[in-house]
Amino acid sequence: MGSRVRLRHPLPAAPRGRRQQTRRLLFMTTALFVALVIAVWVLSGVIAAVVLLGRQGYRDWHWYVLGALLGPMFVPIAAERPRTRPRTLERNALTPEEHTIGGRTALVAVDGSPESRQAIADASRLLASPDSRIVLATVVDAESGKAKSETDRARALLAECAGELNGNGGPAIVTEIGSGKPSAVLLRMAEDENADIIVIGRRGKGLSRRLLGSVADEMVRRSPLPVLLATAPNGAHTGRDGGTTGTAGNDPAAGKGV
Repeated sequence: MGSRVRLRHPLPAAPRGRRQQTRRLLFMTTALFVALVIAVWVLSGVIAAVVLLGRQGYRDWHWYVLGALLGPMFVPIAAERPRTRPRTLERNALTPEEHTIGGRTALVAVDGSPESRQAIADASRLLASPDSRIVLATVVDAESGKAKSETDRARALLAECAGELNGNGGPAIVTEIGSGKPSAVLLRMAEDENADIIVIGRRGKGLSRRLLGSVADEMVRRSPLPVLLATAPNGAHTGRDGGTTGTAGNDPAAGKGV
């Protein structure tokens, strides 16, 4: 017969404090893991918004919120968005264009920033003759939930800028609103208008410029036309070769060397 061993003194249970410490450690580990997953989820969506949309000119904060919520699922959306075909939503000739045949045309990108205001001022100095034409262009996101309000604001902005330029004996003024990838829309407008030069404000410096890129820089790389980059008032203008020049003079040919 097998022998039985009886323990007179059973093994002591783990101290209560140790059990609580184990539970606390397990809870902290689980919480840290969940926080890490959430952080990776949010960062993947935000990075997709910055790299795939922000660098293409889509900088509305709604895109970054959507990216944070959708996380990695936002990547295909952000990749597809810049492929939207550029199109013109509105075109208004505020002054007669018949007398501009054979004259020079400048397309000016407008977004209400100090740099774009300077771009308008530079274009008005470059093309001051009556047979010239200035096309004030801006881009909206026609497929967003606030497309109507964006278009209304763009229309008001263009009307304000055109009012500042619309003087007796000056160039003909045209306003245009487009939708799509900003650089592609502006290049398409310049082609449709047979523009001789594109004038656009250069925005962003340092880290923000490296992260978000620049619509102006992309246009400089892709445009077959001369591009004049305008900095904030009292600044310098950067040419296509990366150098800087002073404020453009009254000679329309000056822009060709940019």
